Amino acid sequence: MAYTTQQDLDDAAGGSARFVELADFDGDGAADAAMVARCQAAADGFVDQHLRKYSPADLAALRATPTATIKRIAADEAIFRLREQRRQISEDDRKSQELRRDELRALGADEIRPADTKTARARFVENESDVSREGTKGMW
Repeated sequence: MAYTTQQDLDDAAGGSARFVELADFDGDGAADAAMVARCQAAADGFVDQHLRKYSPADLAALRATPTATIKRIAADEAIFRLREQRRQISEDDRKSQELRRDELRALGADEIRPADTKTARARFVENESDVSREGTKGMW
């Protein structure tokens, strides 16, 4: 049993239409179930490898009733894997994956508990904009 449901994947992709765009590899207008299952399995493996300290029984229980944090991480990773298949990965996507990896390491090290983390998604944007008081002078 995967950590994510179809609704989790739709949410992570930005809606069901966007999910179908990402997961339709043969152009028939429907998500390819085999590719989705493969990406979900890869995402589940990504999560599991960082939670090795948990017993098989604990992992089975977590899969049966995953926390919102685990579902979010697994869904984001599955979408990352779908985008990777389409060669649509940006530097921001790689940074987001590294943040997921860090969050899972913290979970595995008992630094945080799965229910303690926020479920909001954040994107990193780097630019050279000067947003200081002097830099924004005269903008309004």
